[in-house]
Amino acid sequence: MEEVRSAISEIVSLETQDCRITCNEAGKLNAALLEAAEEMMDGLSKQWIKGGADGEHPDVLKQRKDLPNWAGLNTEQRQMLAAEFVALRFVAVFRYVSLQMRNLISMISVGFMLALLALKSYPFQPRERIGWWLVIAFICLGAALTYVFMEMDRDATLSRISKTDANKLDREFFWPLLRFGALPLFAIIAAQFPAVSSFLFSWVQPALDSVH
Repeated sequence: MEEVRSAISEIVSLETQDCRITCNEAGKLNAALLEAAEEMMDGLSKQWIKGGADGEHPDVLKQRKDLPNWAGLNTEQRQMLAAEFVALRFVAVFRYVSLQMRNLISMISVGFMLALLALKSYPFQPRERIGWWLVIAFICLGAALTYVFMEMDRDATLSRISKTDANKLDREFFWPLLRFGALPLFAIIAAQFPAVSSFLFSWVQPALDSVH
């Protein structure tokens, strides 16, 4: 833990001096935290094999309400704090992966709308076949992403982090689907069915006329 304290002290010192924290300092802290987590896992793995109190067990939560300093902690309290420290390293990984997934899904969503805009703006041939291939691609990707979101929402570890019920779909499951899939879905329907496109455009036309 000395490396962690040293890395944190260095970053705090830079913060107090209004200096920029570079990748070098951040990398040192991340490496120190990872090394500390690995050292703790060596001892925790033996306890996990034997089994122990769950992190949300009433007795454990009661002990954590007013924790004394490290010297005053009992063995179970130290083990729980060490386990939470290790868990925080995994949370950092989950957060990074989630951000990258959001960026990739946003790119797919915008890419579909741009592809449909290009198809409507230029007479690509064969136009109808290209349009239906986009529909098929949207259905396949949509089904795959829906399955991924379902498994993430049901996952016991992620449900524990987000404080939701494991193996169940909650309301938060539908929000990413609507946010990333609603506009591409409307765009595909409008592109493939001119009557729908005309209906939607009739709602927008008054606003465009008022601007002019």
